[in-house]
Order: sequence, then C-alpha cells, then structure tokens
Amino acid sequence: MRLIGFIRMGDRAACGGVVCEGSPNDVSHGRPLSFQGAHMACRNPGCVIIEAHPFFTASNGRNVPLHGHITTAGCPLISTLNDVHGWTNESGEPIPLSFVQDDDGEWVAASFAEQTGHRFLVKDSETGRPLANRRFVALVDDAQVEGLTDKQGYAHVEAEAGQSVRIHLPYEAPTGANDQGGI
Repeated sequence: MRLIGFIRMGDRAACGGVVCEGSPNDVSHGRPLSFQGAHMACRNPGCVIIEAHPFFTASNGRNVPLHGHITTAGCPLISTLNDVHGWTNESGEPIPLSFVQDDDGEWVAASFAEQTGHRFLVKDSETGRPLANRRFVALVDDAQVEGLTDKQGYAHVEAEAGQSVRIHLPYEAPTGANDQGGI
C-alpha cells in the first residue's frame, strides 16, 4: 500500500470496537476524520484512541490517527481508507490488512495467509457477551469445517476470496438435561 489510511468516525478496532467521534470540519469521503482522544464504542469502558500521527492535526487541534494506531485497550484501529486517503507509507513495507491476537492476547499483524480467512464474533443473544470456546460449524462453498471460537469469541474460518461462508452454532443442551428437556 502506498497510503496508510486515516481513521474516520465509524471505523473499527481489531477487537470490534467502533470509533464514535470525529472532527466535523475534517471530512474524508463523507465521514469525519477521527482524532487522538476520540471515544470508542467498546466493551472496555472509557476506551479512547491514544495514538495518532504526530504531524497531521485536525481543525480541533488534535492529531489524526492512522491504520494500526491503538486505543487505551491496546486494540489496533483498522482504516477503510488505506490506499485512498492517508499518510504516505515511507517504509515501503506491506501494511497489514488486519490484526489477530497471539496466544498471549497481544495484537499482532495478521500474516497475509491469515488474511484470506473470515472472522466472526460469536455473542450470547441475551447478554451480548462474546462466547469463548464455543463449537461452530462453517460451510465454505458447501464444504463443512468445524472449530471452536477463540478466547475472545471469534470463529476463524479459512476461505479464499469469492467463496461463500455460512456459520452455524449447534445447540448444546445444558449438562444433566433429560430426554424431555428438563434438568
């Protein structure tokens, strides 16, 4: 990528949090550019953007974050403007399209091989909380693949571009249930 994309209101963090604030006087492709200190709609209360480009300032006097900059929860931001509107990628290194958590829970750039897959956040329908270690069945162009969600509740499914992916969570009766559905 030649341009590392700016972050706008409505962009997401790798954890699924959403950027809630932008500078109304600094608009890119129909949405306000965000800024350092902007609030996130996140499962971590009080989460804000803490990293931004030191040389690009919005009209509100705050610096504008780029793809890969982080929040107070440590989650990298994902720009929808990579190679469209942003800061020149002076290093020439490939810009990761996505980020994943390693075994220690640290965010790392996804390898380009990992970026061919899909990631689904599986949540409890009543509480809205992510479901960790939950069994899922995915159909990738009608080929069945099974797996478990990770510790953040994400189901990772390998698929090539253009393949259809459907995911199903089999119902698992509570332990001790009898044949009539009672416990």
